[in-house]
Amino acid sequence: MRVTRQILRCPGDWLARIIPASLSLYCTRSLRTLSLALMPPVESAAAAVLFWLMVAVTLIWLRRHIDIQRGRREPVLREDEPGPADEALPLVSVLVAAKDEQDNMERCIRGLLAQDYPRFEVIAINDRSSDATGPILDRLAAEDPRLRVVHIRTLPPGWFGKNHAMHEGLRQARGTWLVFTDADCTFDSPHLVRAAVRLA
Repeated sequence: MRVTRQILRCPGDWLARIIPASLSLYCTRSLRTLSLALMPPVESAAAAVLFWLMVAVTLIWLRRHIDIQRGRREPVLREDEPGPADEALPLVSVLVAAKDEQDNMERCIRGLLAQDYPRFEVIAINDRSSDATGPILDRLAAEDPRLRVVHIRTLPPGWFGKNHAMHEGLRQARGTWLVFTDADCTFDSPHLVRAAVRLA
């Protein structure tokens, strides 16, 4: 009788309180039923742990399988794949920021200058180095006109070193496309820039 009076007085408010409670009870029972269906009866905690461990391993394996299949559809940089004619290729500016990189500088620059891409320039930014980075870059620039060197002596207020170095190098760049890299990178293949432009 008390419930009937509540329905007659305010049916909307009563339903608003009853329906969420019923739905919560239904979801709780459904999850319990699903758990019982997934997990077979066990007699010990060790068996339960083993079961869920197998479930986790299966999920990890499925995720890895999906990643492998997705990776097979990724483009691959290939040397023998034909690209556009050399005269149609854009000018590429490769910017290298370096600070105290005398041990890596020459290897990096020579790897870039050995690229078989027909239209590119290398802009090396010597960011306030205190070692032989600057002289090494000047010597390499004297050997190859495709290399230009920017020497930064001071860091303006409000700037971080590498951001400022790349900003100054960008002001000197003439290319349509830009490539940013670091002095400690090694370019073992002479086809990297060509392949990257082909797939960009």
